[in-house]
Amino acid sequence: MARKDVCTEAGQIAIPSDLTDAHPLVVATQAAAKGMRFDEVHGKQGLDVAKKHLDIRVSPEQFQLALRICSALIYATESMGAKWVVDDNSDTWVLYGAHRMRVCLIEKMKKVIWPHEPPPRLKAAAKTRPNWKAMHPRNKLAGTGLMEFKVLSYVGPGIKGRWGDEKHSLENEIAAIVAGIPLVAAAGRAHDEDLRVQAIARAEKRQTRVNDARRAEIKKILRERLIQAARSWQKAASIRAYRTAVAKHFQNMNLLAADQLKLDLWLDWANVQADSIDPLHQDLTALTDNEVSLSADFDNKVQHSPGSGPP
Repeated sequence: MARKDVCTEAGQIAIPSDLTDAHPLVVATQAAAKGMRFDEVHGKQGLDVAKKHLDIRVSPEQFQLALRICSALIYATESMGAKWVVDDNSDTWVLYGAHRMRVCLIEKMKKVIWPHEPPPRLKAAAKTRPNWKAMHPRNKLAGTGLMEFKVLSYVGPGIKGRWGDEKHSLENEIAAIVAGIPLVAAAGRAHDEDLRVQAIARAEKRQTRVNDARRAEIKKILRERLIQAARSWQKAASIRAYRTAVAKHFQNMNLLAADQLKLDLWLDWANVQADSIDPLHQDLTALTDNEVSLSADFDNKVQHSPGSGPP
């Protein structure tokens, strides 16, 4: 249910005059600012990083107004089903439907020169000189009073994702932001769906390349296995031919019994060696086996070699 202080009147959403009944996230952000100094480098109100808070980047002069704007905006968007979440990094997210978008409220800053104190007058007998480099003017940031609400996530072409400028103060843009959140969410969902479809297509393309590479690698291994078997068969035939030639050479010689025994043992050994490398003397399954086991990281290597086709 919408609160009374954020009701819509003539297309506008009123901003509460104080933070008496502010949203819990606004209260937490206000607590994170207690005791924190002004951030001179970034020109914004300091916030305790140890405490979760809304992503508000404004000067101390605009901090209270920014809190009241956020309170009105959060209550108004929650009344239409949105949910605001602050993560551990104090990034602010708006969840609408099945989409979430990161948002922030910032103030445009301007550079301001902060001069140093003039150097002291040197005494006539002084041997040291002042550090003139340290006395150069320093540039710091200061607020301009122009605040802007931005969607930091994907917005999409033709969809407004930032509100508040010189012509339209952010206080008068609350209703426009509330109306724009569903449009940004719809564009974001469509974009997420496109990314999902593209990711699926890329995954299918990678898998196709992996499958092609696996088939090519298996064919290569089987071809090399066949060539190796043919070479082994040729070697076995060569050994047998050599054994036959040796046996024929010593066939008609009257060898001593001891020499004949050595020859017979060698001929038997040569037969065993030929049989051990001859694929025709192996099991038929081993000879015709087409099962190939690729390395465990084969698919990973193919996937991490962009642009390379199947081996």
